[in-house]
Amino acid sequence: MRGKTISPLFIPRSCGVGNTHLLQAICKHAAKTSRGKVRYVTAEQFTNEFIASSRCGEFARFRTRYRNLDLLAIDDVHFVASKIKTQEELLHTIDAAGLRGAKLVLASDEDPRHVRRLNKALANRFVAGLIAEIKRPDRATRCSIITRLAQRQCIQLSEGAVERLASQALGSIREIEGTVTRIRATASLLMSNSTSAIGSDIVERVLRATPANSLPIRIADIVSATCSRSNLTIQDLRGSSRTSTIVFWRSVASYLGRQLTSLSYPELATALGRKNHSTVHAAVKRITQHLQSKNTSITIGNDIIELREVIDQLSWAIRSNANCASNKPQSERNRRAE
Repeated sequence: MRGKTISPLFIPRSCGVGNTHLLQAICKHAAKTSRGKVRYVTAEQFTNEFIASSRCGEFARFRTRYRNLDLLAIDDVHFVASKIKTQEELLHTIDAAGLRGAKLVLASDEDPRHVRRLNKALANRFVAGLIAEIKRPDRATRCSIITRLAQRQCIQLSEGAVERLASQALGSIREIEGTVTRIRATASLLMSNSTSAIGSDIVERVLRATPANSLPIRIADIVSATCSRSNLTIQDLRGSSRTSTIVFWRSVASYLGRQLTSLSYPELATALGRKNHSTVHAAVKRITQHLQSKNTSITIGNDIIELREVIDQLSWAIRSNANCASNKPQSERNRRAE
């Protein structure tokens, strides 16, 4: 990232996946391994300092503080969206620091090209370097995180409990930590032996009590989420095509419909455009058998799909969307219904 061109490392991410920790770790490592000037700041802090300097007439001091660094890390840069003067100052700061060879690390809740009311020149600086997205942890990583969080809270989870929680814990790390805390509290009330490993029954009880898991799910939401994940249309999924890709995703939608709704097989068949409910029954059975096997990877066309992870991700997305919809004002829900 050194040189005469501005080439920042930009990290868009979902909330709660460790972005702030990563930026702070980068700064700590740089401070230990070099004698350069390092600064970590949130965009809100940058904005507040900029406003304070303008009121006190200390622009020179403010600019010296940010433009003579060897590493500048700015978190939550989406915060400056719509703040015209702050964006202009941030643009000049990045230009000045970058052109003198400073390393720039930036983080935001979304891709800079998608941040509304962001100065185009500033967005161009952000995309001039490397955009490295932090994705949500996969199942193995979630299991490791859950185990460590349990150890930190001085509880032991059985292997089945960890697996069951990992299948539901696709939100932020904070959400996972909150669920582990509720499991510990529930276990302290229901288990007489505090040294025993907490089983999957306790985890299941906690998950059932989670509001997002108790919301009604519509089959239309399942079909929509499956189509979005597979890049198929609703017509593809409900049509008569028997290509392996479409059959696979149709089977996934059937399984999720059976797991997340109270619809019968005939009702699912109608919703998925099947003439006979036996096809839905066979699809659900096929997916269930795959999930019960040791290796849940499936080759579909040229792709290798981890079935259990796909089911977990879709289930989480469908429940999250249902939760968002339930939290919207009644007037907006009525407009959508119309």
